[in-house]
Amino acid sequence: MKKISKLLAAVTLGLVATFTAVANPFKICNDNVEMKIVSLVPSTDGKCLLVDYQFTVNPAAVEECGTLLLTPVIKKDPNKHLIEVIAVNAPGRTGLEKWLENKIYGVCDPNYVRVFTLKEGENLVIKTQRHIPYEEWMDGARLMVTSQMATYSPNCINGCPGEEDICEVPFYEEPLQINPEFVEVKPDIETGDVHKLQTRLYYPVNVTRSVESYMENKEALKIMTTIDEGNFEVLEVAVEGWASPESPVIYNQGLADKRAATVKDIIAKKYGFGDEIFQTVGRGEYWANAEEFINSTDVKVVADNREALLDALKIEDLDAREAAIRKVAGGKTYKAIFDNTYARSRFADCVISYKMRSYAVEDILALYNVDPMNIGPAEYAILVANGAGDEILNQGLGLYPDSEALNAFAAERALADFNVAKAIEHYKKAGTTEEVMNNLGACYLLVGDADAAEACFAKAGNLPALDKNYEELDKVRINNKYFPK
Repeated sequence: MKKISKLLAAVTLGLVATFTAVANPFKICNDNVEMKIVSLVPSTDGKCLLVDYQFTVNPAAVEECGTLLLTPVIKKDPNKHLIEVIAVNAPGRTGLEKWLENKIYGVCDPNYVRVFTLKEGENLVIKTQRHIPYEEWMDGARLMVTSQMATYSPNCINGCPGEEDICEVPFYEEPLQINPEFVEVKPDIETGDVHKLQTRLYYPVNVTRSVESYMENKEALKIMTTIDEGNFEVLEVAVEGWASPESPVIYNQGLADKRAATVKDIIAKKYGFGDEIFQTVGRGEYWANAEEFINSTDVKVVADNREALLDALKIEDLDAREAAIRKVAGGKTYKAIFDNTYARSRFADCVISYKMRSYAVEDILALYNVDPMNIGPAEYAILVANGAGDEILNQGLGLYPDSEALNAFAAERALADFNVAKAIEHYKKAGTTEEVMNNLGACYLLVGDADAAEACFAKAGNLPALDKNYEELDKVRINNKYFPK
């Protein structure tokens, strides 16, 4: 995922500057030197002044055999803080005369003296990034730059043109770009889960024999062929038989028992599963379809008699219940219920519990193509890790919205689409590994939430990326301070 940091390199906060626009870069030294101010602002803790600027020196700024001295200072009478001295030699010179060196060191710490030499006909670019101690008097102070020319034989220093006013402190032309570092998240894809494959075979009234061509039974049986492979370990086959309520309970129980046994025989013969893995049971009469229809239908004869029908449904004795329903509205409601629900109340359910011995993508896809609900979060994650598209990823998230692995993949794809808000949503559900916490914090940086980012980084251990991200955190706090939304 390191590539994501490149994708987001240009992402900046949508902030509005609060300072007056000025000409930046500034022309100094008789227009032969440009000074570009990036930032000149106190840190958020108020301990230092963040100084970031760039000089571009035209060769015309330096007389032949001379040295141009550029001395930027923070100044507010009676206070002054010298930032550095930059000495730019004319082409051909390699150092400073001792007398000039002594003069410079007399006013500036040698650690903050830098010497450069121009190349014939080329501009010289000098960048400075420093943190200097911040003092209260600096607020409202001015950045001044003194340009001087040192010449030799005789040795002398002249103003060229001298001190020039640049800008006020603080100065910030635009928000800093925020470019956090993302790290690769390797989701822990737990395999070995027990999966369940469910199918249902329907039966005509009073029929218990094999009816592979009835209703959707052919497609239902086809589902089972998916796991008739060596890569699948079938653990259990549970079969439940049901009957519709139109006959006596004792008769319907026999139908249910036989339907469960019939489905068991179909599967055992077709796929060679041993008897020891089968669990078969007849459940008797199936009332759920009728109950749902009575409660929700807008069929007039049922809706008009709903209260009487609901009273009938409260009868625990199922034969008495059916008899009571038959009497409502002279049997008209019973006919509507029969016509709309009984055909799908005669069936046998089969639930096959299995494990996958290996996680071959083609096997997972075979299960997925039959029914997306046939595979679990680990299988979805394997498909996505092997390049499956957003359709499969979104299907997996729809079924398993709390899968850490799927959310980690979704967060990565959201970042690739520059959708930081969506990436945050997914990283929140992608676990609490150090890598996830780093990336979640990096996302918060991109939306300007410094506190949330810092809280995440505190949970990211000692990842190398944190050094960079804490620097970006300071940038965000500065942006929030000087460029409030």
